[in-house]
Amino acid sequence: MRDNNTDYLEKKTKSLITERSRSYIIYLILLMALIAIMDQYLSFIETNAIPHIIKEYNVTESEYSWWKVLYFIPTFLIFLLNGLIDIIGRKYSLLILIFLFGIPSLAIVYFTPSFHLYMVFFTIIIYATVSNMWTIPISEEAPAGKRAKLVSLVYFLSLIPLMAIIPLILQQIGLNWKWMYGVMFFFMIPVLILWVFMKETKRYELIKEERKLGIR
Repeated sequence: MRDNNTDYLEKKTKSLITERSRSYIIYLILLMALIAIMDQYLSFIETNAIPHIIKEYNVTESEYSWWKVLYFIPTFLIFLLNGLIDIIGRKYSLLILIFLFGIPSLAIVYFTPSFHLYMVFFTIIIYATVSNMWTIPISEEAPAGKRAKLVSLVYFLSLIPLMAIIPLILQQIGLNWKWMYGVMFFFMIPVLILWVFMKETKRYELIKEERKLGIR
């Protein structure tokens, strides 16, 4: 025999099946692409920074490599960050991710007089880049037949080679190597403005309803 909870959940599920508008999907692709660009840039800019790090902090390449291995051990705990996706939702988890990209990037500019302080902020950034949670809203909101295509599109857009362009610009205007990271703080600002208009995914809305009913 069906109960009221089952009927309610079925009605709610049907209401969540309706697809997002085309304009919203385009907006979501743009927002996720910008977050992915931050991710890709911060993942690879270290290649440009290594000679400066070694010179600035007077460490050898071997010492730097060993310290990096030790500092990166916490990245194995990425499930703690990604676990937030099902606890506080996709939208607010992405907000935390954006802050983890932008704030430590600026901290590297102003609060890293020592090598180990640099490594602390750098590790936070790398911890965030391991997440890749920006793929989830697209995969959940895109029309079923286009999910893989649109996730691939976001990834393709993230490959804009900013790590080759930005260091050259910074060199031309006389800013030091730490601004190779710091620039992502300013990149973060328009991303946050766009984030405000993001809707929670319908999939997570269904999860919340299941929790209310004690099903999940």
